Amino acid sequence: MRDDVIVLNLTQVIYKTFIDYEKLINIEDDGLTEVLEVTHCLDETKPILNGLQVAVYESKDTAYLIVRGADVGLGKKLFKYIGADDSYIPKSNGIYEIKTTFQDWIYSSGICSLGLGKFYQYESLKEFYDQVYPEIKAKRIVVGGTSLGGLLAQKLYMEKDGMDICLTYSAISPWWTLNRKTKEYLRKNDFYKDRGMVNFFSSHDIFRYFPLFKRNLGDQKEIDLKPYQSKSNIFASIIERIAWAHITNYYLVNKDEKFKPQKPKYDRFMDFMNMTIKNNFLINIILLIFGIAIAFLSYSALNGLVNFLINRGYSLDFIQKIDFDSMYIKVPWALLGVISFIPSIISKTRWKYLIIVLNILFIWNPIVWFITWILVYILNDIREDR
Repeated sequence: MRDDVIVLNLTQVIYKTFIDYEKLINIEDDGLTEVLEVTHCLDETKPILNGLQVAVYESKDTAYLIVRGADVGLGKKLFKYIGADDSYIPKSNGIYEIKTTFQDWIYSSGICSLGLGKFYQYESLKEFYDQVYPEIKAKRIVVGGTSLGGLLAQKLYMEKDGMDICLTYSAISPWWTLNRKTKEYLRKNDFYKDRGMVNFFSSHDIFRYFPLFKRNLGDQKEIDLKPYQSKSNIFASIIERIAWAHITNYYLVNKDEKFKPQKPKYDRFMDFMNMTIKNNFLINIILLIFGIAIAFLSYSALNGLVNFLINRGYSLDFIQKIDFDSMYIKVPWALLGVISFIPSIISKTRWKYLIIVLNILFIWNPIVWFITWILVYILNDIREDR
């Protein structure tokens, strides 16, 4: 079985390793089974500024040193609270939730990954590697991790000897933790490409746009994802979408070992917008009601704006002729509110949300209507002069 398949599975297994401490792990893929034994592990979640969890899984000829990614215990609770799909719930130990959130997200991923604090997780990882290396050096050594675990794995691979390859998934870049001399070395050596260090990522991962994930080191390979199917709950859909593209639950390695090139940003945007979502009947009824409500809000705001300007002494004869209290104005306005939301009701893709936003920003923005009326007045005045 290929190393990238095994490491991908172990980045999820490691969370369970520190709950039930099973000694034998079975990795299954395409009818093949790889049996691995947990031979070494380190749990540093007790120190408040640490939180490292790392384990070594050994086969007959290879030792896989896997660093746990950031624990998302509180995120798991959030998923359940808002009703997100269970299959998108990130991996978590389910213990020390508040503490590990501080250790992994605030201190290690936030402060230390920017080089602003002592990186206790990395210091513990180096000590752990020095201890286990004499016992595993006879085998191939593969180091890996995801997100924060990927940062730690890459940093260890660059600064310590003895490892054959480094495979990470959606890794935070270790660039910001390196000193100036090391950065100059990396610039002169093509940022460690073709050195056995590969980071797999998804172009749908929004974290890729954050500074911590910039200045990637090693080879960057785009990976496939299992199809994403949104829930009707918009809040659930947002965090499902984030987890789907960043956490390895839904990552798929390319079986033919040929990695597709990263698509242009326009194509990636179109792929994202064309994803299917559930077309919930209740949501559509709410959208219709919302369309009428926002139409009357815009109507009232426009009427108020006109009255405000008239009271200030501005001459608005061309608008004063409009009877805002007339049903001949109100009824068509309400119908326009319904009609403007029909495309978002019909849409079964993510364009639904964009249409709603555009409706609010442009069609039902009273300023837009006011400026339009002024332009019509100006053009009509020019025509009469001619």
